[in-house]
Amino acid sequence: NLKGPLISKDKIEEINNLMIETSTNQAAFCQFLGVESVAKMPQNLHDKAVTALTKKLDGMEKSDAS
Repeated sequence: NLKGPLISKDKIEEINNLMIETSTNQAAFCQFLGVESVAKMPQNLHDKAVTALTKKLDGMEKSDAS
């Protein structure tokens, strides 16, 4: 569902920082979420985006520890 208000600048920054930390390709991630860009992401996708990036980060940290 791509309708509704867009995420705030703070949430855009949060997602961009997580993408940097996880070396996530922004274009591929936006395609995964079905949005044109992070800035045009509706609020209802914010949690899905953060959850996906956090899981990726957790996985990276576990592989670094082993």
